[in-house]
Amino acid sequence: MGDSADALTLLCASCGRGTDTVPCASCGGNPLLQDRYRLTHPIPGAGPATVYTASDVRTGGTRVQVRVLPLRPKAVDLVRQWLPRWAEAVRAARHHTVRGWHDAFLVSAGGAGALGVVQLPSPWPTLESSQASPWSVARTRIWMEHLLEGLQRLHGAETPISCGPLNRSRVAVSEDGGPVVLHPVDIEQYAAFTVADPAMPPELRSGPWVPGSDLHRVAALSVCLLSGRSVQQLWTPHGEPDWQRFVDVPDGLTALLERWLSPEPSARPPTAAAALQQLRRLGPGPTTAGAQPREAAFGEVPVGVAAVRVPAWLEPDSLSDAPAFGARRAPGRRPRLSAVDSVPTQPMRTGVPSHRLRWLIVPILLALIIAAVLSLQMALTATGWLPGRPVISLQRPSLESP
Repeated sequence: MGDSADALTLLCASCGRGTDTVPCASCGGNPLLQDRYRLTHPIPGAGPATVYTASDVRTGGTRVQVRVLPLRPKAVDLVRQWLPRWAEAVRAARHHTVRGWHDAFLVSAGGAGALGVVQLPSPWPTLESSQASPWSVARTRIWMEHLLEGLQRLHGAETPISCGPLNRSRVAVSEDGGPVVLHPVDIEQYAAFTVADPAMPPELRSGPWVPGSDLHRVAALSVCLLSGRSVQQLWTPHGEPDWQRFVDVPDGLTALLERWLSPEPSARPPTAAAALQQLRRLGPGPTTAGAQPREAAFGEVPVGVAAVRVPAWLEPDSLSDAPAFGARRAPGRRPRLSAVDSVPTQPMRTGVPSHRLRWLIVPILLALIIAAVLSLQMALTATGWLPGRPVISLQRPSLESP
């Protein structure tokens, strides 16, 4: 047909052409997807799936978004087997960081199998709008806690599921400043074609998903937020991370991110709960050296700052970018100042640290004591109180020649 899809009522789910009649004016088939969803127009975007705006005729025309992902032929049966479990796990998660599913089904697309996932439209902007704007350590840590709490729900389901890739287009900023994972479940691993992702957890290139894979994704997103850069700028084409020189973060957080971004899953925390404990132990309070805390079970981790959904502009001082964290800055770079960092804080103490003063005071005191003893000895000897030849004569010297 010569008419554009925008000028027509809907897109036919059978032939993909625009039509304004039911059945389809082009193919004569039912234009509704699953005899339920009325597709209107596709949403532009990169990725292996095609997203359509649509309406659900069974619920009175509820506005929805339908994501259709073409599958590899060998993966169709596997997806058919796992799809009910995925849908139940997403339904049971019910967390503010996880965007739920409205419906999910298998369809035929172009003679091949495809997975259709229906969700309500997202009213929130994605992180793509924050590109090139570095985040503060405080705000990034709050987001990390939110995401890890959501991962506890996804990983703790009867059928553990993944959060999927956490790039800027798949994570949104909610009305209170927290994160929302827009597309939970890593269905892209079954896609007919994939989009190159340098920050993909290395084990997923040749092996199955493990909970530590999602921790790698949280860390990768965090360094992107801290640096204001994209994954392509922070990872080499061979998938090796190269982010440390672009961020100014405390040493403790740097070490934590390096562990979570390790190419070996065994080097990362085994669960999201363990990762959440590691993150919360980075607080300014002292920790017990050598202590090995017991790993908390699902749902046992005590509530923290993420549980109260602190807005980004009201971050607590305990998570601010304070020197107490021992910040390490890249050579030749000045510290960044963000909206959060500009909040007035307590004045910094200047001078020599106390542990260095101790090493300076001790030799000075010893020198003063030795000088005082020698002076006293000389005075007593000169006055005759102590035997010996006076070092300094107290008699007035004679002016006559001998």
